[in-house]
Amino acid sequence: MRRPRTELLTTLRAEGLLFDGAMGTLLDARRGRLPAFDCPERLVLEAPEAIREIHRDYLAAGADVVTTCTFGGTPHKLGLHNLESQARAVNLAAAKLAGEVAAAFPGALVAGSMGPTGLLSIERRTDFQDFYRNFHVQAAALLAGGVDLLLLETCNDMMETRAGILASRDAMAQAGRDALLVVSFSTDALGNLLLGTQLAAAALVADHLGVDMIGLNCSMGPDEMYRLAGELHRQVAAPLLAMPNRGLPRNVGGRPVFDLPAEEFARKTAAFRGLGFRSLGGCCGTDPDCIRALRAEMTAAPLMPEPPRERVPALTGLFEAMVLATTPRPILVGERLNYHGSRKFRNAVDANDMETVVQLARMQVERGARVLDLNLATRDVQRQMELIRQVIPQVSLNAPRPLMVDSTDLDAMREACRRMQGRGVLNSCNLEDIEKCREILALARRHGMMVVCLPMAGEGLPRQPEERLQNARRLCELAEAAGLSHQDLILDPLILTLGTGQPEDRDNGRQALETLRLFKAELPGCFTVMGVSNVSYGLPAAFRPVLNNVLLHHAGALGLDFAIFNPMELMHRTEIPADRWDLAEDLLLNRRPDALQRVLEIGHEPLLTEKVPDANGDALTLPERLRRQIVRRDRHDFLPRLEEAARQTAPQTLIETVFLPAMAEVGRLMESRGLPLPYVLESAAITQEGLKHLKRHFPFQDAAGRGRIVLATVKGDVHDIGKNLVRMLMAHNGFDVADLGTDVAAERILTAVREGLADMVGLSALLVSTSREMRRVVELLHRDGLDVPVLVGGAAVSDAYARELGRLDGEVYAGGVFYGRDAFHGLRLAEELTDPTRRRDRQRRFVEECRSTATIATQAAPPPAEVAPVPVMPRLDPAVRVFCVDVARMIRDFDFEKQCGRKLMAGARMEKGFYENLLRTGEKLLRELGHSSMVAPMAALGFFELAQAGDGRLMIVHGGRRLPLSLAPACWARLIRSGGRPVLPLLVVSLGGTVSETVRQSFDGGDYLQGYILSTIAAELADELAEVATVAILAELDLPRAGVVRYSPGYPVWPALQDQRILFDLLGAEAHLGVTLSEAFQMIPEYSVSAGLLRREKEAGEVSPGKTGH
Repeated sequence: MRRPRTELLTTLRAEGLLFDGAMGTLLDARRGRLPAFDCPERLVLEAPEAIREIHRDYLAAGADVVTTCTFGGTPHKLGLHNLESQARAVNLAAAKLAGEVAAAFPGALVAGSMGPTGLLSIERRTDFQDFYRNFHVQAAALLAGGVDLLLLETCNDMMETRAGILASRDAMAQAGRDALLVVSFSTDALGNLLLGTQLAAAALVADHLGVDMIGLNCSMGPDEMYRLAGELHRQVAAPLLAMPNRGLPRNVGGRPVFDLPAEEFARKTAAFRGLGFRSLGGCCGTDPDCIRALRAEMTAAPLMPEPPRERVPALTGLFEAMVLATTPRPILVGERLNYHGSRKFRNAVDANDMETVVQLARMQVERGARVLDLNLATRDVQRQMELIRQVIPQVSLNAPRPLMVDSTDLDAMREACRRMQGRGVLNSCNLEDIEKCREILALARRHGMMVVCLPMAGEGLPRQPEERLQNARRLCELAEAAGLSHQDLILDPLILTLGTGQPEDRDNGRQALETLRLFKAELPGCFTVMGVSNVSYGLPAAFRPVLNNVLLHHAGALGLDFAIFNPMELMHRTEIPADRWDLAEDLLLNRRPDALQRVLEIGHEPLLTEKVPDANGDALTLPERLRRQIVRRDRHDFLPRLEEAARQTAPQTLIETVFLPAMAEVGRLMESRGLPLPYVLESAAITQEGLKHLKRHFPFQDAAGRGRIVLATVKGDVHDIGKNLVRMLMAHNGFDVADLGTDVAAERILTAVREGLADMVGLSALLVSTSREMRRVVELLHRDGLDVPVLVGGAAVSDAYARELGRLDGEVYAGGVFYGRDAFHGLRLAEELTDPTRRRDRQRRFVEECRSTATIATQAAPPPAEVAPVPVMPRLDPAVRVFCVDVARMIRDFDFEKQCGRKLMAGARMEKGFYENLLRTGEKLLRELGHSSMVAPMAALGFFELAQAGDGRLMIVHGGRRLPLSLAPACWARLIRSGGRPVLPLLVVSLGGTVSETVRQSFDGGDYLQGYILSTIAAELADELAEVATVAILAELDLPRAGVVRYSPGYPVWPALQDQRILFDLLGAEAHLGVTLSEAFQMIPEYSVSAGLLRREKEAGEVSPGKTGH
């Protein structure tokens, strides 16, 4: 224990650390010889030797790190088991227990486990400080107990994660400790956290908060986790950690059974090292055998130290990341959420009209704003703080863009930092008050934010650009002293109005543009921003947008990164009459002394019409408009429109034509992963509000409905998020729902079914240990002769387990037990079961299936989920190189018009407008590829010695084997020579990711143009990736690129497509890249390339290593 921090950081970037495996799995397996316990943490105090034994077993198996038995050790989580008052004692004792065991193993480390608090940031009763207090109590106790690392694991809520990081840092400072801080996220199969935050966005936030290691753990086995892992290495600078589950468990008799052998788990987990994950470990289902096998894999294939990586400059909202390197410039920052600059916004805020606030934010996003500037500054600082607490959550959820918080008050900035779930911008600091400037920079560093810097000093804003540059240099020095880099800073050259008429202000435009040019040239790495509309302050309203757009044009040409601008006024140059454009340039660049006078004379003439954010809305009928508002979560004027519709149409008809179809569409969008969970909740909230409003103002008799369902989370389980989503969907789709809550005994459920004459029962269980309570409910229903269908769902349940629940001592429950894989599938099942004929058919088939198959306990393991084969990384062949490719760089260097335009035109003539739209679509798709997991480029390459048989056939000689190829014998003369030996360089590359599936979805959804464009881009990128690999392998051979040609199996010179199998086996393509071959030897995914390298025929005698450097 207590190895120096610098030594530990070096280890993380070299061979990495091996963490232990599951604690709860082993405790559950040993439950028979332990005192009864409702949470593992209780055993820290009541059975400490059992915890010591598990730590000892893991260290003896080769683990470097043991993790304390405190995953549920926050006060709130312990409070669910009446242990809140003992939170410090539990964590302190757990840390000391682990430390005592680790002391007997030289070099062993202890990680303090800190799991989720059980609170959710979207719950209105939950505050940032609730998360912070819980984690601070836990971190302080763990540090007092001597842990070497603090491990925030299974993170799935960004406000909670941010609070945990800050609380841990503060606890370290107060304890005088400098332990390592590790953050590990848990996602669904698509890489989204619980509230919909994408993994890349979450990881970028943690990276900019300066954590020491970032990882993935839980929720999936190594197979599924591997597909997400490559994204992290590209996005973050911190070392990486992977701790997958031991595959996906089967539920047997209410207990999880993990079938993945320890050796296979170890091989698959070791494959993560090829993606840059140097530290490994195990989560649910793993045991000392898994860790022992994983240690053997790591020892057999040691890694070279990796150089430190730079953080990726990015901003994030609640859901997505915006990587600045791949975002087109200038990035628009919407300016209309300004308490002093927008009367409409101010009135809405003062009236607590959050619907209008959200509408203003959304309008800007729809018009192209990638960041939203939020100015809530008031003279009353307490009022400003209240507004921040009120507005930021609403805007973040409903218009999820990164925020730029505009304030001069430090306390308001602090409060804003607590409320922002992503990485935003503080606007701003300057040199007028050096100490305040230092505090703002320190605040930005603490919360991982970017910060706007104004080149103002004690004497105000200098006129001369060189003086502004000097002030900017000083700001950069202060930022570096605070721990910020140039990439965390956004410099504002400060544009002042040209509307004063004062002679000294005529050069304001030129001075700001020259300052911008100097910033870009002299302060590389820093970003720039300009408050564009300031230039036209005081000028005629009709002319202001003209001048603003002209300034945006000139600043953009100089490389401006961010433009604070009203996106509703964004215009292309062709939309502005030439004479107005010239006049604006005369004023901006001070080309004519009478420019301002001419503006005042003609600038009042109308030029622009108000841009309506929803131009097609007028064409919709009132019910159609209401349906769309529910789907889009648009509350603006929803209730008045609903009242108008209710005067024309019976309320019951509105329910059938507005509310039910709208929620059905929301369900469809979520099923296709188009909507994050918070969006669904918002649509449901509008629906609920609308239904209440209808009943209050237009009383009507409820229809008989679609049936009555009793919902409950079974006894012992207090998780209710999934059940609540089911309740919401059922209620808003015409069902009468009786929700009994959580931790509900089977007898109470039976009573509710009998008394309420229920048509069906819905049971939820998140934990395997509590899912067995479902059997008790089915047994009671069967005992009383009921045949009510039972719907079951939750993370611990499967379709096979539902059938097992229906088998009762040789009999079958006649009502049937049906598995809903998610809330919307459950709704579809319920709808089907309300039809008497379909219900009887379903129940009959259920009984037949249960009688015709054996129980799960005697069945073989079920087949794996329908996913592509998972890489099992063998020990790396010395002749093979595997590497990831920076997708951001590939996208940045990609010229869409040049590389795809002609292919898409296919020699035809296109209308200019259509072609321009095609180019815009292509550029948009490229940007999406650049900061998503749609592509994860990887390459495997190597070169192998060839020999020629007596009959002229060529064969690879490698590892004691001779592998005949179908290459034409004449190719012998075209082989590349290395050290006098003939070799054949081979490569397999793949874009990976989900781009193939995205293309298919586009075509299936009828968006043929987008599908065609995306497939063309992907094909070009795959070819470009093959070129990157070609250059890399030739560089190893010290060969020039010219004179060498790629050939793939299946072409005339290499006719047998079956030779693909030889390439794949030699390069380990399936293991390293996840690329597989179909029965016809076609590559899956399709955007992959395999090839061998030969010399051109006419240059066959000219190309050899060493003739030119590369």
